[in-house]
Amino acid sequence: MIQAVKITTKIALIIFSLMAGVQIALFFTLYNGFIERYVEDQLKELQTRVNTHRDVLEQNFNYFTLNYIATLEMRGNMSLVVQDLSGNIMTTSTAINDDMKKILDRKIQFLNRNGAIIERDWKNSSYIATATPLYLAQMQPSGYVYMFLHTNTIQSKLTPMNQYFMIVALCSAIFTIIAIFFLSRMITNPILRMKEATEKMSQGNLDVELIVNGEDEVAQLSRSINRLAKDLRYVKQARNDFLSSISHELQTPLTYLKGYADLAGREHISEEERKHALFVIQDEAIRVSTLVKNLFDLAKMDHNAFVIETEPTDLVRMIREIKEKVRKVYDEKNITLTLDCPEYLICDVDEIRMQQVFINLLDNARKYSPPNTYVQVKIYSEQDHAIVEIKDQGYGIPEKDVGHIFDRLYRVEQSRARETGGQGLGLAIVKEVVEKHGGTIQVYSRLNQGTTMKILLPRGDQICEKDFID
Repeated sequence: MIQAVKITTKIALIIFSLMAGVQIALFFTLYNGFIERYVEDQLKELQTRVNTHRDVLEQNFNYFTLNYIATLEMRGNMSLVVQDLSGNIMTTSTAINDDMKKILDRKIQFLNRNGAIIERDWKNSSYIATATPLYLAQMQPSGYVYMFLHTNTIQSKLTPMNQYFMIVALCSAIFTIIAIFFLSRMITNPILRMKEATEKMSQGNLDVELIVNGEDEVAQLSRSINRLAKDLRYVKQARNDFLSSISHELQTPLTYLKGYADLAGREHISEEERKHALFVIQDEAIRVSTLVKNLFDLAKMDHNAFVIETEPTDLVRMIREIKEKVRKVYDEKNITLTLDCPEYLICDVDEIRMQQVFINLLDNARKYSPPNTYVQVKIYSEQDHAIVEIKDQGYGIPEKDVGHIFDRLYRVEQSRARETGGQGLGLAIVKEVVEKHGGTIQVYSRLNQGTTMKILLPRGDQICEKDFID
């Protein structure tokens, strides 16, 4: 739970920092923009009013007009000052203080007919101000009309706005926190479930199934964990089955060895019985030795220590030699072995390893074929592959077992294991050796109709001159 809090807190802090940064920047921009707009509006109003008073004075300049426009501004929040070129005050709507005097004492270089803003720093100055020239029948201005607005007026207008922005900021912060809470939980909950699932898997509990929603990266990761759990369950089951099968495979010959060793050691048995016991002991020892060798080969394959040394090899020649080696055991069972092949077919293979493959397949074809049938070996090339097919008329393989015959220690019929001498490792080794050569092996079988093993190997520089059948 500590880790859960940590990751939720981290995500919440990251999201909050990002959203807070965006909101602060947005509020700052809006706030400053609003203030600047308000100040500009006030300056425009000052400019408009000062030009209006200037026009009135130019049309009817006298004592009464000066007092009139001054009286108009007395009740407002703006201040009017009319000054001649010598700096003498002609009229004013309010008493002139030091801050106003500093602005009035500034030397005006040039003002066009529309006037200008002469003070806009509302943050550091007491007044913002505008001025416009006053023309009284001369080409040169006779004086200037000023309009002042105390910055306290601006500040007083900004106070409610500041309060409004504070309320909006507070509401936004509350909403952000709530949104972050739900968003962080939405993000972290699947992660926490995956964490719990992986912890269960690390403790050996592989019965985990994560609920997957959507197609995002989190959903993809959940699917990967589900697949991993499924694969681990399969591996665990396969390991248990493998160990169970190995135990069985070792226990049976060891039982035979112990029993017949005890029998051979007895004093009052015939010589024929003793010879039979020694024969069984030798046979079972060979069985155990073969099993250990096969297991050793598979272990080397798993650790990529199984060396394949390829060289250009004539597959036709190699299989002819194998045919002669197995002819006797085939004749003993009255099974006909035929060869359909070109004159020669060159392929880059490890001859010793490939001999092991073909001998194993031919031995299986013999074991699981009834007498008075045939086994056909067909060799041909197709595109970039050399193909070897071994077809028998045997018992066939049930459909449910076809996909498992290359699994280690898997046998289609357990009851025939000792009769045939199989250990369920031969086809596993065959598949590994073929794949080490960059090839593939396929199986086609129908129950009580026979089985075809098809091996595809990458072809070397080969020449096929003519086909023949023997």
